Amino acid sequence: MIQTDAAINPGSSGGPLLNTAGELIGINTSIIGKGNIGIGFAVPVDTVRRVATDLVQEGRLVRPWLGANGYTITEGLAEALDLPVSQGVLVARVASGSSAERAGIRGATRIALLYNERILVGGT
Repeated sequence: MIQTDAAINPGSSGGPLLNTAGELIGINTSIIGKGNIGIGFAVPVDTVRRVATDLVQEGRLVRPWLGANGYTITEGLAEALDLPVSQGVLVARVASGSSAERAGIRGATRIALLYNERILVGGT
């Protein structure tokens, strides 16, 4: 986000933010404060170009996604599950067709009970 002192009134977001040479540097989006008194913010033009390109070419905004989730490994979790590491991520689930699956990451194969909570374990 670009912070600006340009007046952005409620309902007038979406207008261009120009530099002194008249070049587009952003799109005004929001203001923090009451009315047009406050701190204004604009989306940088590089972000606008990237999003617009995705919308035109793909019909949607394309975001990178690993396709896996899990638990942060703490020393306590590592000790309780007798893990060979004391930090990292314990993989719980991997989405079908995701980048994680294509990289060979696998989701949990078992459920462990730890402190009266079910933990998915066995992922690689």
